[in-house]
Amino acid sequence: MDSVNQKLEKKDSIKRKLKEEKENFNLQSKKCRTTITLLCIVEGNEYNAFAININKNKTISELKSLIQKEKHNDFAGIDPDQLKLWQVEIPDDCYDELVSPQLHGNNKLLGTKKISKYFTKAPVDEHIHIIVSLPETTKTRQELINKVAELQTLLKRSIYEFNTIVVNPKRTKASKWIANIEQVTLKDLKESIFALYQSPELEKDVATLSFSCNDEKYSPKSDLETIPIGNEASKSQYVCSYLVAIANLYEDKFKVYPEKNVSGLNGHGPVDFALIQIQNSRIIGITEVKDKDFQQGVAQNAVQCESALSNKKKNIFGIITDSEKWFFLECSSDNDRKPKFKLSKPMVIIYGDEDMEDRVKKVLGHIAWLLEETQRLDELKDEN
Repeated sequence: MDSVNQKLEKKDSIKRKLKEEKENFNLQSKKCRTTITLLCIVEGNEYNAFAININKNKTISELKSLIQKEKHNDFAGIDPDQLKLWQVEIPDDCYDELVSPQLHGNNKLLGTKKISKYFTKAPVDEHIHIIVSLPETTKTRQELINKVAELQTLLKRSIYEFNTIVVNPKRTKASKWIANIEQVTLKDLKESIFALYQSPELEKDVATLSFSCNDEKYSPKSDLETIPIGNEASKSQYVCSYLVAIANLYEDKFKVYPEKNVSGLNGHGPVDFALIQIQNSRIIGITEVKDKDFQQGVAQNAVQCESALSNKKKNIFGIITDSEKWFFLECSSDNDRKPKFKLSKPMVIIYGDEDMEDRVKKVLGHIAWLLEETQRLDELKDEN
């Protein structure tokens, strides 16, 4: 009897094992049918293809995350949702097509869709299937870095050549003046011109000097020192210089407006300065702090940001500063249109200090980041 039971148990064990092996085989077979290999390149980097293995029942959003993880060095600081994916079918040796691919809206992959919607059959071997586009803000960031480097190079120069020095009204012959701008003054320039022309007006220090650069004219009356930062007018000049410098880097995308009136569903009122995105009038409001009353400045900026909130603009940024201490504010609305605020830690600039340049760069970099975020929000709105 025991022998019979042992045989039956052994037989059942074999059956269970065969069943498990069959189930594992079916599972592996099913997995093989649902897993696809996509060959990808980053736009502008056609020689470095990489493969992504993924279940085609996953979403495009999950594919973006996998690509960002695979290329984490290339996409450092870029969130997966900022990547744009395009479906193509280009042979891997057709470099002309890969260098200048025809990317159209109808082959852009939407993050909410499943991969199986776009790849209904197995991808063709030895072909590129996905082209990854970096967000425009990344290109802008690199342009900003390049322009800052150019400015640093120019600022390090000391010896300049001033062309076409003309003494009016009698002298029409032009001359040149080569000088170290870190050491010379307007008085030195006048003495140099007097040595050439022996003009009595220059000797008596009653002559007026006019400078032109890129068709813009300047008429300094005397040597100027650094503007003191102790009064409200000089603080405004400092704040304005930051805003203009950043807006110029973005060319025709942003403009600076002083005393800009902000209006919206929640009210209206002026801000001291505004950085406005020209394409859609999205605004970053700047509040100048008076008498170091930052609590009042933050409250004022928060009210102005809330006024600018609307159904189309659910995120608004603000800046609160006295030109030395800088706060950055984000105002957003939830589904019930209730405002929420996030206030950054202060960035402090000590003018004349050794690390002033680094601190100024950090402030400029954060303002640039706000402009990039403003552009990114509009890109997300367009996609939705």
